[in-house]
Amino acid sequence: MVLIISSKRDHSTSEVIRWLRHFKKPFLRLNEEDKVILESLTYNNFTFQFEGKTYSLNDFDSVWYRRGNFNLDIFPVDVDEESSIIDMYGKTESEEVQNFIHNLLNKKRSINNRNHHHVNKLDVLSYCESNGLINFPFLVTQSKQEIVSFVQDNGHPIISKALRIPFIYYTSENTFASYSHRINDEEIMSLPERFTPTFFQKYIPKKYEIRTFFFDSSFFSMVIFSQKNAQTKIDFRKYDHKKPNRKAPFKLPRWYEEKVLGLMEHFKLDCASFDTIICKEGSYNLIDVNPIGQFGMVSYPCNYSLEKKIANYL
Repeated sequence: MVLIISSKRDHSTSEVIRWLRHFKKPFLRLNEEDKVILESLTYNNFTFQFEGKTYSLNDFDSVWYRRGNFNLDIFPVDVDEESSIIDMYGKTESEEVQNFIHNLLNKKRSINNRNHHHVNKLDVLSYCESNGLINFPFLVTQSKQEIVSFVQDNGHPIISKALRIPFIYYTSENTFASYSHRINDEEIMSLPERFTPTFFQKYIPKKYEIRTFFFDSSFFSMVIFSQKNAQTKIDFRKYDHKKPNRKAPFKLPRWYEEKVLGLMEHFKLDCASFDTIICKEGSYNLIDVNPIGQFGMVSYPCNYSLEKKIANYL
């Protein structure tokens, strides 16, 4: 049986499950919204109850951590003013249990693991700068004067983007998402003297950009011709549905794959999506790594059948 830890909104999980059904491979999908009850946990095994059935670690041949968490049900207590403190204690205890459960799951044949599901963008950029994977300056600051100095030293244009990606927030009526944004002088001067720590970087004029899905030590890449469309030039995720960007399969040079493979090993990633900008002069700049990034957008246009490959692996 395959254990899948995901979320209700994740379409890629559902597509992989279609292939598991085709292969007649039993599976259990636990979404982060689902509550499970821990029955027992020992050095090398655990059992839990979900929807009236009891499962053991030994029931699963392989595990795919897609996103979310192993969501242990915290039973509320009714002790009036002390209840919030006791509940908080229960949540901190459960977090330790969850981390250990994910370590046990990683001993199975697995794809990704929650304990390595996030990499710090600044750590990634620091690694890339030291290993020849980027050649552009950045700044994180709370000071308007520091931005002014950054522009004076590096020139225009500069952009700003979220450090922890992707930032997406859902409500019952709307979806809010962050995008890369080009900053002009007027916007800089309108800022207060102090603000939330914010990431800025020198804008990289691109020849084109590459989205790559890394899985099972292989690279599946797609070139995106977004640079000639004003709507997608800064951030291709501002999709132009009336005139979509052209996309095509792409083969990264071997030297670059070897450098990225070193990055994956450094951050203990066996599966991730990453973005590369190829500058007009031909240099390669790795700008983002996301262990739980979407891969359907690469799979379908390029006929990679990544969903089938993942199901086969599991």
